[in-house]
Amino acid sequence: GGTIVGLATNWLALKWIFEPVNPTKIGPFILQGKFLRRQKEVAKEFSDFFANNVLTSERLWNSILNDPSTKPSFDMLFTRNLKKF
Repeated sequence: GGTIVGLATNWLALKWIFEPVNPTKIGPFILQGKFLRRQKEVAKEFSDFFANNVLTSERLWNSILNDPSTKPSFDMLFTRNLKKF
């Protein structure tokens, strides 16, 4: 019982968020998916959050210089592309 209600709720929520893709006028109302209507605003907020909290220069340099999963790749690129004096 609960699984079916959960699936139905999730399906309905996704429909309301993403559909209809194109604005559809019904009488005085214009219907469009809530995410699509606010896509520019959401993209701006997401990019600000990502740039300020996830992809900071300090984190990038720390990853390049210290992270065991990225340091070997950076070292290889650096060695291969650095001109010898």
